[in-house]
Amino acid sequence: LGFDKFEDMRRLIRTESEVGSPLFLARQAEEGTLPNVSNLHAAIIRNTGETLANLDGSQLDHLAARTLSARQVWIIGFRHGHFLAGYLRWSLAHARSGVHLLPRAGETLGESLVDASPDDLVILLGMRRTVPAVGAALAYCAKRGCEIAVFADSTFQMPPGIGQSFEIRSRTQGSVDEHVTLMTVLHLLIERVLLAGGKETRARLGLIDDGHAEMSEF
Repeated sequence: LGFDKFEDMRRLIRTESEVGSPLFLARQAEEGTLPNVSNLHAAIIRNTGETLANLDGSQLDHLAARTLSARQVWIIGFRHGHFLAGYLRWSLAHARSGVHLLPRAGETLGESLVDASPDDLVILLGMRRTVPAVGAALAYCAKRGCEIAVFADSTFQMPPGIGQSFEIRSRTQGSVDEHVTLMTVLHLLIERVLLAGGKETRARLGLIDDGHAEMSEF
């Protein structure tokens, strides 16, 4: 088959299964078969365990500190990554102002990132089957001196020297990736940001609660 050893073949098969189209992966399952709860649970446990085992805590601490100190924070996500990026933006906006979700409805990235500067932080969620705009956005932000952090799976091609990356495992036996693992890592980041924000973040949270009370939102 052209492989030097069995491990090389196994690694290629795993990689191909991760980058595959959901349509192709769906055809491998029997039509009308419900997802197996035990298999999904095992996949989540495996993915989360492998991801956290390889997670650099000091790297995450640095990102939390930069999230607080950056002039602006730009969070970029496309397709399913856009909704996860929205969760991250909503959470971080409780800790500080100037947190933006991209792409914005009806806007190009060029219009949104025109004010990006070296004092800014860019967080990209680049999970499986990323669009070409992801690479263009990274290059654009890197050229402007922004600090960049990427949360992505093993299929993402991280440009050398462009920033720090966190590898997230996400594959299951089905046609849909699981994002519990990514949400777990984002949770760890959010908790670090809220804790590191200290008195300023607590004061902001207090103002948010005051607004809730004033407008009877709860």
